Amino acid sequence: MSKEEKIKSLGFQDEQEMLLYQDVCCDNLPISEPDSFEELYDSLNSDDLFDGYKKEEYEKYIMNHGLVDLFNRVRNMTLFNRMVEIYVYYANGLSICKNVGNVIQQKIKEAKELFDGEKEQEYNEQSLKNLRMRREYSKKMGYIERQVRLRLPSEEAKFYETIKDVAIAVLSTGDENRNKGLKN
Repeated sequence: MSKEEKIKSLGFQDEQEMLLYQDVCCDNLPISEPDSFEELYDSLNSDDLFDGYKKEEYEKYIMNHGLVDLFNRVRNMTLFNRMVEIYVYYANGLSICKNVGNVIQQKIKEAKELFDGEKEQEYNEQSLKNLRMRREYSKKMGYIERQVRLRLPSEEAKFYETIKDVAIAVLSTGDENRNKGLKN
């Protein structure tokens, strides 16, 4: 079976449509994660990319994770603009998680000071959930960066220049933000 036939058998019109769904989901369906850039490049030319994930599965994931608006926003964009938009979307999620995490840590500190073990436990559980979400957003941003390196190598520098302020605001420890007048 040819690559195009395999893509169509999964319900996609063509490879570009399949990649659109994968980009919005940031490879979140359990498609195996390559260990290196070379494996990622090789995987795009192998049948492993198509193992078992139908368009309906991606659609279900998009619906269940509130990604319909993002999908509709990026579906007609150029690949470069799509990558920037998706990256910024997940960077904003990471930023929110960082801020929520700071609030939760303050609540944990207050619960400790009040010797309220029950509240402290509750906030610790919230903190763990928040940490998982932060890791997920970071993973999604890493996926977009890898896709830019792979599919848009000539525009990689432009991509990083475009997202530079977002990356500084979201991923910094705070010192860079103070220099730009941004708050952590």
